[in-house]
Amino acid sequence: MQANNVVMLIGNVGKDPEMKQVGDFNITKFTLAVSRPVAKGKDRVTDWVNVSCFGKQAELANDLIRKGTMVSIVGSLRIDAYESNGEKRNYTTVSADSFQLLSKKEDSVGSAPPKKKPTLVDEDDFMSIDDLDQPPF
Repeated sequence: MQANNVVMLIGNVGKDPEMKQVGDFNITKFTLAVSRPVAKGKDRVTDWVNVSCFGKQAELANDLIRKGTMVSIVGSLRIDAYESNGEKRNYTTVSADSFQLLSKKEDSVGSAPPKKKPTLVDEDDFMSIDDLDQPPF
C-alpha cells in the first residue's frame, strides 16, 4: 500500500500573507491558527501552522486572504532541514495545493471596507440632446 501525505486544515489566518517572487515563481506564506482538544472537558489549544502557496495559488492567496480570514487548506506536509550556527534544524510547513475562503473578505481584520454599490439614476434626470441648441460645454 502506498503512503499518502495529505493535510486538511481549517483555521483563521494569523496575519496578512506575504508574497515573494523567486525568479519567475511566486511564493505566498502565512500562518494559520488551528485549535485541537487537549483532553476531554479541557480547553482547546491553538497551534500555529506555517502555510505556503506557489504559482497562481500564491497570487490568489495574496489577493484574497487577510488576517482573520477563515480558510480551508488542502495540501501536503513538508519538513525542510536547514543549518543555523552549525546546528541542524527542521522547519515544518503545509504546502497548499488548494484553499477555500470560509469567511467573507469584509469579515477579516484590517480588510478594506466593502465597495459601495453604484447608485441608480432615473431617466427623467437627463435632458434630451435634441432639446439643446448648443453643446452643454
